[in-house]
Amino acid sequence: MELTIPFTVLILSIAFTNGLIDGEGCISPQYLEVGRSGMISCFFRDDFFAIVWFNSPDHQNKEPIINLQKSGTTGTGYDSGEFDIEHSNGSLIINSVSITHEQTFTVYKLTSATSDIVEHYVQVIPTIHPLQTSPYISNCESEQEICFSQLHEDSTVQCSVLNARPVVDLRWTVKTAFGDQNITSVTNVTINQATFSTVVSGTNLFRHSAMVALLVCSEIGKVGLLPEKEKLMLVQNGDYDLPSVQPKQKYFKEGTTADLVCSRSEIRVTIWNYKEDAESPSHVIQYALYNVKVVASYSLTDEYQLGTDGSLIIPGVNIKHEGIYSCVSGDGISEEVRSYKVEVYVPAFPVVVGCNPNQYCTIDTSAISGNFTCKVEGIRPKVQLEWKEIVTGSSSQQITFRGHDTTTDRRGDLFDVYLTSQYEIKSPKVESRITIECRITGSNSDLFDAPARFDLQYSLPIATDATQTVTSRPNFAADFNLLWLLMLLPLFLLIGSCCLWKLKAKGKTKSNNSRHRSGDTDEAIRQFILPLDSPFTEAEIKNLLQNCSSIVIILDGFDEYPDQEGDVISDVTSIIKGEMFGEACVILTTRSNCLPKEYAPQSKRMRLVGFNTSAQTSYIQKAVVTDPLKADRIRLRLSENAVLSDLCQVPLFYVMFAHMSYEDKKFQKFKSVSTCFRYVIECFHAHLRNKSRGKHMTTFETDHKKLDEVAFDALKGESQKIVWDKDALVDLLGGGFYSYYIKVGILVEEEVLSTYNEVSSRLSSLFQYKMEVRFCHKLFCEWYAAHHLAEHVINDDTILEGLNPFDIQYVFRFACGLNPEAAEKIIAYVNNLEDGEKFTILCFLEQTGRIETVLDTIRKICGNDVIFSGSDSKLLQRSTVQLLEMASSNDIEVTRVELYDCVKAVDLNVASLVLSSDIPFPNLSSINELVLYEDGKEVAIPRAQEIVNFAERCDGLKTLGFYRCILPQYVGKIQQKSTDLTIWWSPSTGSRYRLGQSGKWETNDGRKLSDDDYQREIHHFNERQNRLKSHNFRNNEEEVTEL
Repeated sequence: MELTIPFTVLILSIAFTNGLIDGEGCISPQYLEVGRSGMISCFFRDDFFAIVWFNSPDHQNKEPIINLQKSGTTGTGYDSGEFDIEHSNGSLIINSVSITHEQTFTVYKLTSATSDIVEHYVQVIPTIHPLQTSPYISNCESEQEICFSQLHEDSTVQCSVLNARPVVDLRWTVKTAFGDQNITSVTNVTINQATFSTVVSGTNLFRHSAMVALLVCSEIGKVGLLPEKEKLMLVQNGDYDLPSVQPKQKYFKEGTTADLVCSRSEIRVTIWNYKEDAESPSHVIQYALYNVKVVASYSLTDEYQLGTDGSLIIPGVNIKHEGIYSCVSGDGISEEVRSYKVEVYVPAFPVVVGCNPNQYCTIDTSAISGNFTCKVEGIRPKVQLEWKEIVTGSSSQQITFRGHDTTTDRRGDLFDVYLTSQYEIKSPKVESRITIECRITGSNSDLFDAPARFDLQYSLPIATDATQTVTSRPNFAADFNLLWLLMLLPLFLLIGSCCLWKLKAKGKTKSNNSRHRSGDTDEAIRQFILPLDSPFTEAEIKNLLQNCSSIVIILDGFDEYPDQEGDVISDVTSIIKGEMFGEACVILTTRSNCLPKEYAPQSKRMRLVGFNTSAQTSYIQKAVVTDPLKADRIRLRLSENAVLSDLCQVPLFYVMFAHMSYEDKKFQKFKSVSTCFRYVIECFHAHLRNKSRGKHMTTFETDHKKLDEVAFDALKGESQKIVWDKDALVDLLGGGFYSYYIKVGILVEEEVLSTYNEVSSRLSSLFQYKMEVRFCHKLFCEWYAAHHLAEHVINDDTILEGLNPFDIQYVFRFACGLNPEAAEKIIAYVNNLEDGEKFTILCFLEQTGRIETVLDTIRKICGNDVIFSGSDSKLLQRSTVQLLEMASSNDIEVTRVELYDCVKAVDLNVASLVLSSDIPFPNLSSINELVLYEDGKEVAIPRAQEIVNFAERCDGLKTLGFYRCILPQYVGKIQQKSTDLTIWWSPSTGSRYRLGQSGKWETNDGRKLSDDDYQREIHHFNERQNRLKSHNFRNNEEEVTEL
């Protein structure tokens, strides 16, 4: 039924609205983006007879642009394709919004052909978004979120939004403690064809505060064309001299950290200024904002840091940091200024000429007068020296000083000060001892301590000539060997593997049928610690050891000791059992699988558990950044990046990456191990260039084909040899190339024992050493080997044969990242290997760098059951664990992980399961359900408790299941924090039990599993296992018969 007649004849009454009536109608105005499909959103219930749209508020005698009836959609706009309508609610669709659609549209609904009409008017405003994402402040050259500028009191700041539609309303305000306050502003709008440009100029910037102001340029109104509606600008008044506050003197020792407090109040703005001296102009070095929408700090130089309270931190302060530092802080209304004059001191200690500074000095003299000289060299600031007699008790002064001659020499930033004075003994006695000290005096004397003190020993002259003798006490010249032995005795702490072990090899058996003793301590000290010409005998050494007040002995590398399993009496075994040096502290290091059979009963065992999370955090706070929040952010950056977290399992790389991540924020954005490692190599070379005079790149950095070949040859085959003789490697690489890579640090030298001469008694010929060379880590060897592989595999894919992808997985992954053509060959080869499918994904990531593509694949894998089996190869288990680690790092949910007879052990020290291939399975946070199939096994209580404890450490784990096995009736109480974790045990298909909070198994209805029921389950389980064994045996017999 057409509506032309009802429109002209049957309209009885009309109402007008631009809002909602009884929940129906349209909101006005509505903003639609030019160039896109836009919808004029309205809502009409579906009881309509017709919904009619006009593109004008005055629609008398006009045809509707669109007309929706039960019979269909008509209208001039619909026919032309310009408009369409949403059938569910009557909203008008403009297929391509343009400027011409900036008008008022009319829509009304008819419930019948004769019903009243309620018209709705909608103003449509087409929008054009500007290219910028936030207001642009012309005074800000920086792209930082908050910019800084020094301006004058009469300066004008301009903020603009260009080429937008409709007009963007901008406003200048200043943030204060009492909220945002307006400043004087003038707005100018220009038209450029279909768009508008708005510029708002702000003046009278320091109306509310004299020195600093935090300005905000913001978009106001409902349009919302900018994703970021405001831009902040911190300004300092360049015409306002900082108040003439007398700077507070602050001294800091060179190399320490200087901390200058700004304000203890709740501040909003902090600006630090620096100038060399009172006459020099100041400039801003740091600024920060607190308690505002954006909390941020910015450094205009890398030499300074800001504390969380606005204090200025100068790490490793040195002389160039001396000057006047002023801090201006305020809240937009009130302001505070603090000023410090920073001076750096370099400590040095006075020395009396003629005395040994390392020993207490006594000067013997028979002259009642003479000269003394005291000096202090390499000190800062410049100081004065003075003499002082130390008088104790009721003693009177015995000596006077006069005729002081002070000389000061400057050496760069340091000073050498010399004081020469005449002394005179007042009342000479037959013999007297006078204690004198030379000390630093003056305004800076409190910075330095440890004066030079000595004794002047006076005695009546025997001859006419005045004589003076300088001695140092105690004087052990005659007993130098004894003193030397005492000083070197601590070296005995490390003779375990180097001396006693080797000495044992020289020992001769006293009787073929009796236990013998070898590895004598006294002989080891004589041969390995004392000089060759030492007159000390073993008896004297033994006597000295027996009379020591305390001894600490370290036996390093017991697993390398020749007689660890032999029937031998030695000093080593006696020391370990406490039979020798019973009062000494003995520390023994060894591998966990090689412990002494007998040791002292009071021994304590310690185990090194690796570079865990707490150790990582501690290292970052001590060596990278002291702020705990920044340290946590660095640690999270490394753990959340799937690429870096894999490499960070090696402590060497964790330490390296922690520093790189702090110094270069883009570092943690690497999406493949090859791009990451390429950056690491570049850093090694750049570090050497920075230290050397020649800053240019050498050919050795880019041309390393010979090293590539050497690395590749070392890694191929079953027996990998990644250590080379120095001379042989120099011949292969060339002397210049070798020296360069040693300086870079990629290659390292190590002197190792080559041969041991049992006949010789001289130390020089007892051992023969040689120099070996290796890469600083095996990954560097794999990096250079990958270059060789990437270059040659393109033309010869047989080069891949004999390479084990698990042992040298990074050679494959690096090569894929180095050369796309090589990647195609390698991926095809790996994909055809047994269990190579998941490793292929890792190689594909290196080729593309598109981590999202790989993550989509991982999502599909993790959406299904992820299965580990005891029959899986090492490559498959390692690749699967790596994919799960990437899923966890990227918050990808892992639905279910099933472990079929592949859990070899549980290592709670590092919170991981150890798989059958010795690959660790870590506690990943993204796994929902973990299921262990222990077919036919009886799991002991300790093993079950360890697995439950591991599950309790997996943060996101909801379910732990044990299937087809026998578990203990009592496992242990579940921790309170693990109440969200459900633990199931299903010994057979028809039975299932849940572990209760008490540590005992319960049925589905909450009833505890009784002793009888538990024994019944064991009986049924054993019967099934026997039937299964019998069935397998018959099948094997049948197979043999057929053969």
